[in-house]
Amino acid sequence: MKIRKGLIGVMTAVLMGAATAWCGSGRGFTIVINSSVTVTQLNFKTLQSIFLGEKAQWGNGDKIIPVTLEEGSVHDLFLKDVLHKTAIQYSNFWNQQLFTGKGIPPRSFLDVADVVDFVSRTRGAIGYVPAGADAGLVKTVEITE
Repeated sequence: MKIRKGLIGVMTAVLMGAATAWCGSGRGFTIVINSSVTVTQLNFKTLQSIFLGEKAQWGNGDKIIPVTLEEGSVHDLFLKDVLHKTAIQYSNFWNQQLFTGKGIPPRSFLDVADVVDFVSRTRGAIGYVPAGADAGLVKTVEITE
């Protein structure tokens, strides 16, 4: 009986932790954009188009400049949740785009603060940071289904 209660407690804690990871920004990461970008919401399809190099301009004509984290759990979560790819698949996709002359991969940063700094200084820039991270001078965008 004690083992069962203990197991239920552990399972509850795991589920609560998983639910918490998806709260806040809704997904464990937050989309950040330069203050020059006027959008307040983006759907998954648009985010996919941006980070796979298919959408190059914002509605006002400004160039979209996507940036990513180089690695880590937030990077992996973003790739899985938004692009439906693993880090290896994403890297292979951009290697193929580069090799065939169809595109150049987004600039990537090791540090979240560098992503925020770049996005804040670069007109049209978009990136992602961990949910709850200090977004500084950048705007956050709601992700819609």
